[in-house]
Amino acid sequence: MSGRRNALYGDGFFETIACHAGRIPLAAFHWSRIIQTAAFLRIELCDELNTFEKFIAICLNAGAGCDDSRIRLDIYRSGGGRYLPETNISTFTIAVTSLSDVFNSKDLRRTNVGIIRNYHLSLNELHRYKLISRNIQVLAALEAKDNQWDEAILLNDRAEIAEAISSNIFFINSRGDLFTPSIGSGALDGVMRSYILSNLSDDYSIFESVITVDDLSTFESCFLTNAIQGIVLVDHISRVHFENKQGERFRMHVLDQLLTKYY
Repeated sequence: MSGRRNALYGDGFFETIACHAGRIPLAAFHWSRIIQTAAFLRIELCDELNTFEKFIAICLNAGAGCDDSRIRLDIYRSGGGRYLPETNISTFTIAVTSLSDVFNSKDLRRTNVGIIRNYHLSLNELHRYKLISRNIQVLAALEAKDNQWDEAILLNDRAEIAEAISSNIFFINSRGDLFTPSIGSGALDGVMRSYILSNLSDDYSIFESVITVDDLSTFESCFLTNAIQGIVLVDHISRVHFENKQGERFRMHVLDQLLTKYY
């Protein structure tokens, strides 16, 4: 059996990248995750994509026709073989779409978020990487549509909150402290999550902790994060309502950072 190993075995990973005004604000965080994921999968980056500078050039060249764009970069093992690959050298594809609301500058919100109960994220290292196979997220999106939710929360095998369908999740308590599930919970090691933890810890107290559904009512604010939409406030999870006054202040602070500074 031969052919594209991403289609045959899901043998690869992907990055979704926001390009704003001809620059990539979160480029260093994307590159760090590419390096870590390739190492985990034992994939060797091909010559066209083996340095940070080449990564930037490929993305900017692909998005040159758009002021703001969403770039999807798929990196997968080339060659044939069955479960045992014939080579570890990667190849890649890139797709670009125009983006009209980079980092959620228009304050999109999730107003009706449900909780997935039928299946859970397993507590293993695979979930921290953005691998091509995303079956649980696809099933969660279908269940959210069936229930007319605009987002859904995924739990792990211990019934702890892990993440949303395509986002990490954060909460803020009445004192202004931030909380997010740890990577050990089954959450994806998200780029915006990494940005918040590494760049805003001097301004805010941020804790990686175990969070359960019973804890939801103890928080004042809730928001979702990913590399395209930035921060999206959540008004309700199931029957729990969030005031989001502190969440809105935090969103504006981060939005200002993302649109005026580049890392």
